[in-house]
Amino acid sequence: VPSRTACDLLPETVLQLSQEKHIVGIKDATADLTRLKAMLSAKDNLVFLSGDDATAKEFMLQGGSGVISVVANVAPVVMKRLCDNARSGDQVQANETEAPLAPLCQVLGIESNPIPVKFMLHQMRRISKSLRLPLTELDDKFQPACLAAMRQFGLI
Repeated sequence: VPSRTACDLLPETVLQLSQEKHIVGIKDATADLTRLKAMLSAKDNLVFLSGDDATAKEFMLQGGSGVISVVANVAPVVMKRLCDNARSGDQVQANETEAPLAPLCQVLGIESNPIPVKFMLHQMRRISKSLRLPLTELDDKFQPACLAAMRQFGLI
């Protein structure tokens, strides 16, 4: 996650690391699908996981193994269906499954993760409202958009 680590593992570096027996996979949260193509030659040695819900479907359709998903925290059944469809190469079903997730993906990125997902999980009565620093509550100005996306998806 270069935006969080201030560091990027270029595809060339990943290919070199794939030869190390203790490295079994990589999470790519760059949303740059061209990178996956450059790294797939190491497919026998590495599991490739998307770290970006918005591009996860295409990532898996292009050969990625799966996704480390934020959306799956609030819509696990639908995200699993998306993964199953995309990993099996069923683009039509993957597209149909992904479409309703788009509003959730958008609002889950409205503030730094995991602030929006914790807000949603609290609204769904799955977790308490307490947060530990450095996390803060979701800004009041973003709450209506999150609630609207949740209602649209049927979460509340």
